[in-house]
Amino acid sequence: MALEKKDFDQIEQIVEKSAEKTKTELRTVIKEEIEGLAIIVNNGFNATQKFNNQRFDKLEKRFDVVERGQEDIKLRLDNVAYRFELIELQSRVKRLEKKVGIT
Repeated sequence: MALEKKDFDQIEQIVEKSAEKTKTELRTVIKEEIEGLAIIVNNGFNATQKFNNQRFDKLEKRFDVVERGQEDIKLRLDNVAYRFELIELQSRVKRLEKKVGIT
């Protein structure tokens, strides 16, 4: 039994339909996989962002504490005489005490 041209044409149509169906299914599977990977990557970015936001919030709180501490130190230093002023004042007091005869 020999195959005729119409048989080959029918086989060709069947193969072409099958190939088209395979291409369509493959495109669908690839698209779904890409979308799935995109969701995974997006979730990873969201988790990283949440983690970094929590860390930055903690850092901001710590900086607030440090800044308040610096303000307290500045206020205390504003009320304290500087060392060179104290030495100068001690020297002047000694001279005055000598002149008055207290020492």
